[in-house]
Amino acid sequence: MRYFKTKDEFIFFVHKELLDKKKRYLEYYKDESSSCVESRYTYYIKNSHRVYDSMDGIIDELKQNNLLFEIQRMFEKGICSFDFAGYVLLHTQLVKLLAGDENLNNDILRFKLLTVNQTCDFLQLSRPSVYKLLKDGVIPHVEIIGQKRVQMNDLLHFILKSKNQKE
Repeated sequence: MRYFKTKDEFIFFVHKELLDKKKRYLEYYKDESSSCVESRYTYYIKNSHRVYDSMDGIIDELKQNNLLFEIQRMFEKGICSFDFAGYVLLHTQLVKLLAGDENLNNDILRFKLLTVNQTCDFLQLSRPSVYKLLKDGVIPHVEIIGQKRVQMNDLLHFILKSKNQKE
């Protein structure tokens, strides 16, 4: 799992680690409305035949496949509002997918158990806020010898669900 603070940091990583540099093409096309010749890059991810017109297309596809999660900070002053706090990329799963490994659901990191403090750090929320989410059943958890633990997979689904409800 990799964390990126900014979109630019993530895009740099994609350029360096994920793009197939041998297949990157500069295409020229004629814009019918202005009759000008313009250029644009097409991108290919390693071991993939899918063509992307932009980095946003790659980001959207990674999000749809639950490999990239956008992290948002929640401000509790007055009306709740959200602010971008970075991306989390499930890098090991992405590498397995690109290598053709179909058995992605067995990735051990998705099932890692986090303490309440680790959950607070990951969500950048206070302990009382996290305990309320756990008590209300918004974030599923297990109790082991009286200690609450949150599975990383459930935490990522909570983030995705919260983002979809916001939109």
